[in-house]
Amino acid sequence: AVFVAVDLLGLNEGQMVPGRLRGLVEGWEEIVEVAARVLLKLWGEQVLLDRADEERRREREKAEEAQRGFFASRRKSRAKTTWEDRGGTVVRRGKEIMRKLMEGVKEGTKG
Repeated sequence: AVFVAVDLLGLNEGQMVPGRLRGLVEGWEEIVEVAARVLLKLWGEQVLLDRADEERRREREKAEEAQRGFFASRRKSRAKTTWEDRGGTVVRRGKEIMRKLMEGVKEGTKG
């Protein structure tokens, strides 16, 4: 802060700050310190806002994913139920055919 004040006053490096300007330089130190605190606070709030935005985005994505998963599982369960209704008959019929084929194979190997 002192260097900023000295630079603003147009003094060269190493030059003594005149007594009447010393109060001004000390005032600048306080101003710079307050400005630094304000900037840090604003930056910190922006970081918090960015984090909150990121958290909201993640929550929204999770909700969308859950909704997609819910509807996908609904379609899947409907398809599965329909398939099971049809599939039970198909499986039973398939087992009967396999059994007859195996019996035929056994009969064929005996003869």
